[in-house]
Amino acid sequence: MFIARKPATSSLIDFLGPHPWYILSLEGVAVLFFYLLYAPFVLSDYRQRKQRAKTQTM
Repeated sequence: MFIARKPATSSLIDFLGPHPWYILSLEGVAVLFFYLLYAPFVLSDYRQRKQRAKTQTM
């Protein structure tokens, strides 16, 4: 996946820097993307725990 060189055509990788630094930038983008995808599950779990705590105190 573009470890040896950038693709010949223009892509978003062009904004991440020259070789080999764009590989580290891609890893950062991947981690950020994973956290953004995981955030709704964390928020849902937080809301459920908050709701359970509220109903247990009543």
